[in-house]
Amino acid sequence: IVQMKKIVIFLFWIVVGMVTGCVSNDTTKVIITAENYPLDTVRIVWMAGGEFKGEKVPLKNGKGEVEISAPEYTLVSIINDDPAQRITYGDGIIPSPSINFFAEMGQRIRVQFDGERWPIARIDGGKVNEDYMRLWGKKGPLERKKWELMRVLYSSEDVDKEPLKQEISAIREACQQMEYEFIPLNPDSYVSLHLLPGVRTSLPFEKYEQLFLNLSERVRNTEMGKSTSEQIAMTKKSLPGQPAPDFSKVDKKGNTIRLSDLKGKYVLIDFWGTWCIPCRRSHPHLVELHEKYAPKGVYFINVAQENDMKFRDNWLKVIEEDKMTWTQILNNEGQEGCDVVRLFSVTTFPTKVLIDQEGRIVGRYLGDSKELDKELEMIFGE
Repeated sequence: IVQMKKIVIFLFWIVVGMVTGCVSNDTTKVIITAENYPLDTVRIVWMAGGEFKGEKVPLKNGKGEVEISAPEYTLVSIINDDPAQRITYGDGIIPSPSINFFAEMGQRIRVQFDGERWPIARIDGGKVNEDYMRLWGKKGPLERKKWELMRVLYSSEDVDKEPLKQEISAIREACQQMEYEFIPLNPDSYVSLHLLPGVRTSLPFEKYEQLFLNLSERVRNTEMGKSTSEQIAMTKKSLPGQPAPDFSKVDKKGNTIRLSDLKGKYVLIDFWGTWCIPCRRSHPHLVELHEKYAPKGVYFINVAQENDMKFRDNWLKVIEEDKMTWTQILNNEGQEGCDVVRLFSVTTFPTKVLIDQEGRIVGRYLGDSKELDKELEMIFGE
């Protein structure tokens, strides 16, 4: 009789699982409802183990679902593959912004969107996504407005571009301010930890570090929290005034480049990637700096971070196109033994680092920085 009861109970839970659609404890179930979306599939991607993973979700009457094995609290992105939603610019395209949510194992995450109002979306399911929706509910409409402005900016030559650029910049600042305000008000939310890298570049390092330290111990002890703590420790070692971390890498010609061998010279390192539009736009000015300061003894190094080693041929092609004739290093090559991007705690591209003759860091500069120009003019008197 006891054995029969166990069988009955077991069968009962099997039936309950079939009826309720139980989610495995090591997967996240994603349920998508789309309106006015012209494709019969939607793509979702995430990072795991340093690689991009993804799934194509079939849609029937705008509805589809899939279970994914993304690590807990991984940021998952829904990509809009509708060609009409992309911006063609020059020889490339600017993809539309993604709709994001967080993987939460054992949870059903429901994402509802209207293709005509992309990337505005409703996200339900799980505590972390509940936190995120409180932010995205306000930020999504701004991202939508920014995208509409960008489509006009890049798609038409018959508009006054300066007011558009100013409005886009104002929206970016407003979105960043929302994130900055969210973090201290939600110290026990994983979303706050995820937002930290986005506000990092606009804050003094000390303020950024304090934001992290004010997060709850539970959040700081997550895998991403520990990684952020390590990154902060490394950043402290690469701030102005600190000795530059030494590295040894092979350049595109097969020569071994050791930073310590360059003592006695000023060294300018430019961190970039072929995928990075602002990086490519900064290269003409970098060429001008090279022409002006290389004869005065400044040693130029470009360190590229690509999404995958298969982009090596494109990396070489872009170097030629952008007329960068100095030392070129692909960080991906031998990255497991020496990761220069990580050594210098670079999270924003392009980032330039100027090192003095004693091997100490003079400054870190984001983008096509006027501060770098001023520093070089001050050092060399012109």
